[in-house]
Amino acid sequence: MHDAGFCHRGLGNQNMELTPRVMPQCDDRVVISEVNWPLVRTGTWSPVTATYKHPNAPENPLSVSEFEYGVFVLRYLVIVICSGFVEQVYWWRIVADGFGLVDERIEGEWRKRDGFRMLQVFLEQLGSATFVEKLETEEEVYTLRFEGEDDQIIMLWCNGRSFAGP
Repeated sequence: MHDAGFCHRGLGNQNMELTPRVMPQCDDRVVISEVNWPLVRTGTWSPVTATYKHPNAPENPLSVSEFEYGVFVLRYLVIVICSGFVEQVYWWRIVADGFGLVDERIEGEWRKRDGFRMLQVFLEQLGSATFVEKLETEEEVYTLRFEGEDDQIIMLWCNGRSFAGP
């Protein structure tokens, strides 16, 4: 079950529903082919800095910390999954220096970033669960209910502030 009322601000459900009518040659399914965020302090490895970075140039404002990257991973995935419109999401470059879930720059090994571990826990907890509903909460607090085989799981986050809970 999907709650058609839950969608990230700016991505209105009506736009997704209109796609097959406006473009009859298209399926009514959505596949997101590339998702990622640029990481801070990755220099020329960052996709927003590209192949050259002036030595005195400030950090690109689009870059995020490894922790923020992990938070964005979870929030993005749950929004697209719960929208009911997205069939598949492909992570662009799971292993990459400037934007991947795994850092390959460590000599002789790979380092799992925060986002990798966050995604791992997310999949362990919600991988086979079914989204049921978005619960009503205060503004900028998002609470989603999922059902697993034997239990229910509540996922909650807030944007830009603290929240003590329901």
